[in-house]
Amino acid sequence: MKQNQLLNQLLDQSKDQIWMIDLNFQLIYANKSYLSQIKEMTGVEKKLNESVLAEGFSESYNEKWTAYYNRAIKKEFFEIEEQFYHPSSNEVQYNQVTFKPLMGDDDKFFAVACQSKDITLVVKQNSEANQLITANKELVYQTEEKKNRADELIIANKELVYQTEEKKIEQTN
Repeated sequence: MKQNQLLNQLLDQSKDQIWMIDLNFQLIYANKSYLSQIKEMTGVEKKLNESVLAEGFSESYNEKWTAYYNRAIKKEFFEIEEQFYHPSSNEVQYNQVTFKPLMGDDDKFFAVACQSKDITLVVKQNSEANQLITANKELVYQTEEKKNRADELIIANKELVYQTEEKKIEQTN
């Protein structure tokens, strides 16, 4: 296999969605995962050399993605966290999307490469960890409250014992 074929195999077998757009928002590369995801979500089959903005998405959704692409076209490298409803699993999916401006051999900017990685498991684990931390903090707070109350009772008990002892001494005098 030639190097280009190996690279295409690698990209097409990735679970991550990988795509590239030119400066006119035309889709110039997309791996199988990206094409499959778009078709599943919109019912529309994306083709190369067509607008990356997908039919089947709302106008506000396409406006948001246009803003992301414009940032990258201005040569900004950045990442976002995106969540969306995944129709086949009936669950919310979380993705981390990377936007990377691409330069050619002539050092001229010519495209934006994008990669979307499913981070749903990480987000859910972080949420569970945060819930455990919050519950733990609450237990520590409750334990401190009970300890403080116990300390107050011990002090009150010592005071009562002291007062009782003083009364006994006064009565014997």
